Amino acid sequence: MVMKFYDSAVIAGAANGVVAGLFIPQSNLPMVSAGEFATATAQAIKESKALLGIGSAIYDYYVANSASILGFSASRSQTSVADRIVNWAYSFTTQKVAKQSDASFGILPLPSIGTSSGVGGIEINDVFANAVIVSAEGGISGEGVLIPNSMIIGSVAPALNADKRDYFEGLLTAVANGAITLRTTSVASGITAISNPTNYTSFALAAIATDATNPTTGLVASDLGKIATVQKAVSYTVQLILNAATGVFDVNSVIS
Repeated sequence: MVMKFYDSAVIAGAANGVVAGLFIPQSNLPMVSAGEFATATAQAIKESKALLGIGSAIYDYYVANSASILGFSASRSQTSVADRIVNWAYSFTTQKVAKQSDASFGILPLPSIGTSSGVGGIEINDVFANAVIVSAEGGISGEGVLIPNSMIIGSVAPALNADKRDYFEGLLTAVANGAITLRTTSVASGITAISNPTNYTSFALAAIATDATNPTTGLVASDLGKIATVQKAVSYTVQLILNAATGVFDVNSVIS
């Protein structure tokens, strides 16, 4: 299921068309202005604007808090394409651990002892301050984007007041998997590229990660011979064009 957009409030009730998911108000999306999710605006344009805002919000939060985030990183690069046109490429890397003992595979666990106990997670409201969980046929507070639960890779449900690095991974993987409108020679979009590599690559944990007193992960040194640590980056690119009259960048939704 694709993202759903609203330009005004919706009253809760049967057959209102609202599906279960996470609602992010327009005001929580950097570079997205009021009125840009209007009903008359094409889905591809709204998706491009939403992904510009979502990517920017996650990136901004990561840059400000990178020292205290475990197993997740974000980057953004800019490439000039033509006069007044630039590409913003967002990349998000998740680090995971595979355990032989219970055949589990998930994001690096948070430490439970020492000075970093409980540190390293990302809560949804850390990134989107006013985001709320909406049930099927629930109400919508105003303009914004609803990310359906069924869109998330791994069927990870959103939750507030909890570490949801896995939700961000599932959302961004869904985007990189093609759950959005990608620009082609016949389809207009501001999203020019997506990437979701098939394979993970291995990486080595730093010694402090399994320190006996103050570890930075929830892993222990005695398990190192029975686990594998891997990572993968997913990415997407949004093309922007500068309005020469206003000096403001906006999504450039065109065909290839």
